[in-house]
Amino acid sequence: MLELFELAAAMSALMERNILHPLSNEESNEGPITHHVSGLLNQVRRQHMEHKSAQDDYARVKGDLTALREDLAALTKAVASGQANSASNLKDEISKETHAIFDQLRASGDKAIARATEAGSQTVESVEHKIEERPFLSIILMFLAGIVVGKMLDR
Repeated sequence: MLELFELAAAMSALMERNILHPLSNEESNEGPITHHVSGLLNQVRRQHMEHKSAQDDYARVKGDLTALREDLAALTKAVASGQANSASNLKDEISKETHAIFDQLRASGDKAIARATEAGSQTVESVEHKIEERPFLSIILMFLAGIVVGKMLDR
């Protein structure tokens, strides 16, 4: 194919320089042959240009595919990095929330213990006061409570 193109290019150059020119039908019988060769040369040029255009298109598509492949790899890395950052941020946020909830629970527990301790202290003081007011009644009640507990444990 390349040799045919070179031949066509050489003949075209000769025709352009007027070295090889078609003769009219009156001057020679070779006019139609030269005209036919010229048509063949034009056809070879068109085919060569189409082939070159197809090669250019192929090279352009190949370059586009390479660029697309590189862009896809970069996008994949960016998404993976974004997910890693998102997971890290989510972990930090969950950790902060967990600590805040734990601190709230601890504060609530401390308040409940303080209230229970105070209520117990008040109850003990109240019982002590009642015992001081009526010591004989307190001894009888303790004796009866001991008998009831003893009976319950025997069963």
